[in-house]
Amino acid sequence: MTGYDTEYRPTGNKVTIPSTPMTTGLAGTYTYASAYTPTGKVQSVDLPATPGGLAAEKVITRYDGEDSPTTMSGLAWYTADTFLGLYGEVLRTASGEAPRRVWTTNVYDEDTRRLTRTTAHRETAPHPVNTTTYGYDTVGNITSIADQQPAGTEEQCFSYDPMGRLVHAWTDGNSAVCPRTSTAPGAGPARADVSAGVDGGGYWHSYAFDAIGNRTKLTVHDRTDAALDDTYTYTYGKTLPGNPQPVQPHTLTQVDAVLNEPGSRVEPCSTYAYDTSGNTTQRVIGGDTQTLAWDRRNKLTSVDTNNDGTPDVKYLSRNAVRAT
Repeated sequence: MTGYDTEYRPTGNKVTIPSTPMTTGLAGTYTYASAYTPTGKVQSVDLPATPGGLAAEKVITRYDGEDSPTTMSGLAWYTADTFLGLYGEVLRTASGEAPRRVWTTNVYDEDTRRLTRTTAHRETAPHPVNTTTYGYDTVGNITSIADQQPAGTEEQCFSYDPMGRLVHAWTDGNSAVCPRTSTAPGAGPARADVSAGVDGGGYWHSYAFDAIGNRTKLTVHDRTDAALDDTYTYTYGKTLPGNPQPVQPHTLTQVDAVLNEPGSRVEPCSTYAYDTSGNTTQRVIGGDTQTLAWDRRNKLTSVDTNNDGTPDVKYLSRNAVRAT
């Protein structure tokens, strides 16, 4: 940080990337600055040029009389206009500059004020770009998202257990009803009702939980063959000698995966270790071991990324990073 104003808000900072073989083309010092409105909102941000070709610019945000942001511009107009409703919701925005502007319109439920539909129109054909509609259950959980595009319509469906936890998420063939195997809370779809989606990215994920809310299992279903489902099983906590009750019951200690493909089956295992404060001290992922060290303030001090006993990255005071 390079400065603060009288209200202790940061007015500037610098980010320095050291010159190493891994940072070729990125090394250097990048300077940022911020200014504020009389009410404390961010008025402008000065951004540095980057080696990738982005030019330096000052991004300015403007506000209405209620201190709601209405426009944002820098080298171009990012948000050219914003219309708000009586309750402060964004009803419509205009982005970009002519002749490539995009207008986004939002519609809300009159009683719950939940967002029910968003439509994006652009200045050039095709019009509109997409229309997204949202469905909810009585307590406000999203149960469906239907995205209508020029290429077709894709619907995502969601079901929850009685505790309000997501237990199934899948793509449906735009049936508008998200068919399930039963009407019971948390019921999922029949495999035949899972759609491939507009671009072939259809999915069906299922989740299971223990009594204290930890996720114990993830199943990534194959859309056509149950034998090709992938599963991830999660284990939490650890048991100490002489103590039958597990300690740190919310810390993830192991992930056992079963990954299936036609003609092959892989069962990778990842493990995690923690200190008494809950900081991660070791991760074994895909056969690679990382060791992390922490100071008494629970600040990360070093990481050994290849398990050779020598830290590869050290963290200095004020969050500075030094490659070793």
